[in-house]
Amino acid sequence: MTSATDADAAEELAGVWGRPFLEPPVDHGIAGALLVMGWMGDRPVVAATLAGTTGPGAPGQPAGVIEDAVGLADAVLSISNGRRFGLVASAHTSAALSPSAPLLDRPEGHALDERVLAALGHDASDIADIEPGLWRAAGACGAGPLTVYARLFAGRRADVLAYEAPAGVGYLVAQAAV
Repeated sequence: MTSATDADAAEELAGVWGRPFLEPPVDHGIAGALLVMGWMGDRPVVAATLAGTTGPGAPGQPAGVIEDAVGLADAVLSISNGRRFGLVASAHTSAALSPSAPLLDRPEGHALDERVLAALGHDASDIADIEPGLWRAAGACGAGPLTVYARLFAGRRADVLAYEAPAGVGYLVAQAAV
């Protein structure tokens, strides 16, 4: 699978965001999300990544990742003058939704999952009201990507196209309602 990179837009985004420009190819997290959305090959892509907050040795803390995500969203808005863009955010809501989940069954996992889904159904910006500690306790990697989504689509609800929690990990596919 291949997709062209819009190197000019990527370098501009990196500069405005204050992060280094990384040469393609994109990693599996980006490519997998694009494949699911059917975007491979026909549109140029600009990929960006945020520090991980879950998993062994994850370097990011939710509060810092959320702050970084706000900066990324603001940079996207800054460079989007006259450009059409789409956002594909790849993340899960919680890894603590059942006894077979990677982090077992935790009340925080269910609480976060419910809050994310409620925010998407009401106003994406409600995601910003989720406490950083809840993202960590729920074992969610979604704090950063969903914060970017919330900032870019504030005031809009999302249509949840699919939601499953196989093996206790919440995965969703949603799009901003038009």
